[in-house]
Amino acid sequence: MKVNPTQAKMYYQAMLARDNRFDGKFFVGVKTTGIYCRPICPARPQFKNVEFFKTAFAAEQKGYRPCLRCRPEGAPVGSGHSPLVIRALQLIASESGPLLQEADYAEQLGISARHLRRLFQAEFGRTPKQIAATLRLNFARKLVCETALPLTTVALSAGFRSLRRFNAAFKERFSRPPSDFRTAKMGSEAGRNSTSLITLSLPYRSPFDWAGIYRFFKRHALQGPEYFGENHYERVFSLKDQIGWLELHNLPNQASLQLSLMCPDPRILSLVVHRLRRMWDLDSDPLLLAQAFEGVPLLAGSYLKDTQLSNSGSPSGLRLPGAWDGFETTVAIILGQMVSLARARHLLAELIQLYGPSVLHPRTLNPVQIFPSPETLANAPELQLGTTRQRLHTIQNLARMVVSGQLSLSPAQDPQRFRAQLQKLPGIGPWTTEMIALRVLGDTDAFPANDLIIKRMLKAHPGLEIDKLKPWRAYAAIAIWEQAWVESSRESP
Repeated sequence: MKVNPTQAKMYYQAMLARDNRFDGKFFVGVKTTGIYCRPICPARPQFKNVEFFKTAFAAEQKGYRPCLRCRPEGAPVGSGHSPLVIRALQLIASESGPLLQEADYAEQLGISARHLRRLFQAEFGRTPKQIAATLRLNFARKLVCETALPLTTVALSAGFRSLRRFNAAFKERFSRPPSDFRTAKMGSEAGRNSTSLITLSLPYRSPFDWAGIYRFFKRHALQGPEYFGENHYERVFSLKDQIGWLELHNLPNQASLQLSLMCPDPRILSLVVHRLRRMWDLDSDPLLLAQAFEGVPLLAGSYLKDTQLSNSGSPSGLRLPGAWDGFETTVAIILGQMVSLARARHLLAELIQLYGPSVLHPRTLNPVQIFPSPETLANAPELQLGTTRQRLHTIQNLARMVVSGQLSLSPAQDPQRFRAQLQKLPGIGPWTTEMIALRVLGDTDAFPANDLIIKRMLKAHPGLEIDKLKPWRAYAAIAIWEQAWVESSRESP
């Protein structure tokens, strides 16, 4: 897609201002150097010496090399792609092993390999496999630049089976070997206790309503695997049979979350980052949402003031709370049917206590119970929990369907097909379906219209026409819940 002259002038002004809201939305090719940059790069080329691209792939196809200073591979994912391409990109990002064939991606998406290739050629000018290889090398360069991991470990993390092939692919992609990207400090630390604690940045587009999404997750916290500090998040997790620990801090001045991570297998690093980006909605486009919600009466109320969002009534920093683990969140939503949030959290704590495996905390070495796997709940003789027998049957049937492969909780699937399949399960109604689509699939248009809080708030604000907010109704639901929370907090003594 070409950038017209009007857009080019706007992009140039955004580049001069280093406006973080545009990070990942376009890239700047500098004709005099042959490199391309993010709009937040400190470089200031003249307007006559630049051209603009909607994607990094388009810049590279034109012959530009990525800037070594601003590192375009670290930009948040751009918006504007078709829903099917977005699901395909999610699927590609979730793969942590060797690259799959295009037919494998297409099969999981329910389309032909030829159609998938045609979509990618139209939007990126590259095949899905080429995009997958580029994304992995981008992640590898991030590890090289930000960590002291040995290059053999970085190669494994990027899905390469040999260091020789990794070095060759890396040099072809970035015109320099990976060792050239290492600072003297990192070079001296490489191989020396470098795998015990890994620190990475997870960039986002400002503004980012950290307080709002943090508050949401804290209200729904799992007792055991999750911990919420004064202003940080921790989790002990099991992923690909590996026990790990992570911690997140918000760094607003750097427009990123700082991830501290301990995990024994480097091959799951990219998967951890992918899950966290989805969980905290780090690739959201605040400008797009600001336009969609402009002038909405309900969103121009006290919620905006309390969260320091736009005075125009645009929820510019709003984020959609996702799921670290789809099965875990789905079970939590089922246990939350027709009960208070406090009761739902108690039931989850009871479930973890009764069925959750005990593991050693990777950092403190203290025992901690984590969420039970689908296999554990599927194979339990009969679930014992302080809720209805129907709800327990629903959870166990869900676990069995996930284990057998009858039901996928992957976000890389068609939301409507998923809804139809999910509602065949006894005990799953419209509210539960929409909540799962919102949290687990990240469907931006999911809307639990019969939620009690939403119904009450909509009755109090009859001017809000939800259908006009498509395809962003999920963000409206989050805003409504936050508005209700703010109002109830004010009423509390």
